[in-house]
Amino acid sequence: MNLLAFAMRNVSRNRHRSVVTTAAMGFAGMIMIFYAALMEGLFISTERNALAMNLGDIQIHARGYRDDPDLYTRIPAVDVMLEKLHRQGFNASPRLFGFALAAAGSSSAGVQLRGIDIEHEATVTQIHRHVAEGAWLARDDAHGVVLGRKLARTLAVGLGGELVIVSQAADGSMANDLYRVRGILKSVG
Repeated sequence: MNLLAFAMRNVSRNRHRSVVTTAAMGFAGMIMIFYAALMEGLFISTERNALAMNLGDIQIHARGYRDDPDLYTRIPAVDVMLEKLHRQGFNASPRLFGFALAAAGSSSAGVQLRGIDIEHEATVTQIHRHVAEGAWLARDDAHGVVLGRKLARTLAVGLGGELVIVSQAADGSMANDLYRVRGILKSVG
């Protein structure tokens, strides 16, 4: 018996069932393609945001820093390395990461501090373009900080508000200082 003829006779015997089944399969296929495209776009957008807002294309850390992120584990002669990278046509910016306790009024939260070179950071990331309120950091404002929206909400602090940051100083002693909120970032994550 011819299998193709048998199949065509079965399909044509109940046309309504065949049309409904074909339409359902086509609709399910369309939904799967739409969902796959949506997820692919989400992954690409997430990667682009991570690179443009935070990481840059590459990060260079001091030996052992990734295993034990310590304030004292730094790249020796970082200025020489940055100069070599700039001469070769790469945009580079030094960063210093630390952890602290931030407090405003009766609220407090653990925070990650990011010390950046304001001039060079703008060549590596686009975070300075995502200030929702206020302004980005400025060289002439040594006690101005920019907070993420969620941290500002947690600490119940707004533009111009005062923030105490308690951390460890370079010599190992306790360090604290008073800062003023200069800007609040959009949700960029």
